[in-house]
Amino acid sequence: MDIHFISTLTPDDEDRLAVMIVEVAKGVLGTFPISYKLRVETTGHRLCEHEQIGPAGDALPESPRRGRPTPIPFLERAVRTPQKSDET
Repeated sequence: MDIHFISTLTPDDEDRLAVMIVEVAKGVLGTFPISYKLRVETTGHRLCEHEQIGPAGDALPESPRRGRPTPIPFLERAVRTPQKSDET
């Protein structure tokens, strides 16, 4: 997932908000047994990052920009499409 956020915030406001965005995202993503890296870079070149390695110690997947993402088993199970039942 690659998220881009464009706004009319001033560079100073972006610097303050970047920390809050990372903290909120950590709170949400931290409830899932996944590996992820969060990176927010502001117009003022402030960089806020956080990384979590899942409980199985899974390595982070490759960025889609560098190659095909590595499948994450937990996510594959979560997004699997249910099969139609043969019931009549």
